[in-house]
Order: sequence, then structure tokens, then C-alpha cells
Amino acid sequence: MFSGPAVRRIIGSALERLGEMVEERAGILMGLLLSLLFVALVGLSASDYLWYDELVLLRVARLPDWHAIWNFYAHGLDTIGLVYALVLHAMLRLRADAEISARLPAILMFLAMLECVFLFVRRRYPAVYAFAVVLLLMMYPLLTFAVFAKSYTLELAGLAFAMLCWQSGSEQPALWRSALGVWSGLAVAIYSHSSSFATGAVEDAMSLGFGLLA
Repeated sequence: MFSGPAVRRIIGSALERLGEMVEERAGILMGLLLSLLFVALVGLSASDYLWYDELVLLRVARLPDWHAIWNFYAHGLDTIGLVYALVLHAMLRLRADAEISARLPAILMFLAMLECVFLFVRRRYPAVYAFAVVLLLMMYPLLTFAVFAKSYTLELAGLAFAMLCWQSGSEQPALWRSALGVWSGLAVAIYSHSSSFATGAVEDAMSLGFGLLA
């Protein structure tokens, strides 16, 4: 029989070795996790019919060209989904079921958000903490956004990218690149949800970006 202190030493030693393994292979493990999650999300997308909002956005994305999609939103026929519709218009060339192709941009942006958050945490803390945050974000209800053909994951990815660029700007000398990244991320996050916020998004993001350079 092992005594209490002996058991704690054995468990502590095992956890330490596990932490070292995760630290050494963090990139590979993250790539494997994202790949498995991608397959799972595609399966979830294929197993659920499109909702009404998704059908509307899919119909808009199937307009003849990007100019027609832009005019649709410019005439006020809808105010949400311009960026998503433009991205989906390009992805509709893929031969896949409507449920998969319509939700593929959301899936990819959700994975991009997870990668940005992982890198953000990984820069200052051990890899196990970064994986813990990623696993937390994969839980409900955020996961439902990844299989919904709307702009929610575009917002999340834009915010995560802006956050990562802000961190880079505070640690590295190339502030103009970080400012541009923050500007781009926030612009995508706001403009992807509502085309009526376009001007305000650009102005606010530029103000914040130039604030980094000050």
C-alpha cells in the first residue's frame, strides 16, 4: 500500500511529465485538436437542416456575383450578413451539401478564433493553460455558433485576432503592424455583423490602432 505522501508524489511526477510532453508538442497537439474538431463540426452541420435565417443568407450568397450581393445590402434589403454572404459566395463553388457549404465559413472562423486564443495564452503561460482555455471555449453555447451560418464566428475570430495583435504590439517593436492587425480584426468583428456599422467600425478601429502608436 502507498501512503498519502507517496501517492501525491507519484501523481505530481506524472502530471509534471505530462506537462512537459504537452509543452514540447503543443503545436502538434493543437493541430490535431483542430483537425478532429473540424471533422466533428462538419458532421454536425450535415446532420441538421438549415434554419430560416441561414436559408435567407444562402439565397443571397447565390446571387450571380459579388456586385449583386453588395447591392442587395446597399439597398437595405437586409442589414446583417454582408461579409458572410461574400465569403459564402466564393465557397459555394465547393461540391458539398448546402448544410455543409453554408456553415463552412462559420466552422473555419471558429477554428481560427480558437487558434488565436491559444497563441494569446501560450505566449505568457504554459501550454496546458492554453489548452484549458481552448477546451473551455469549445463548450456550449459557443460551439453552437460554429454550426450556424451567421456572422457570429466572424465576430469572434476578428476579436481574437485583434486581441492577439494587441498583445504583439505590447511586446514587439513593429507597432504599425500590430495597429493594422487590431484595426483589421475589429473592423471584421463589427462590420461582419451589420453593414450599417461599417463607417463607425473603421473610425473606432483606426482610433484604437493609432492609440497603440502614440
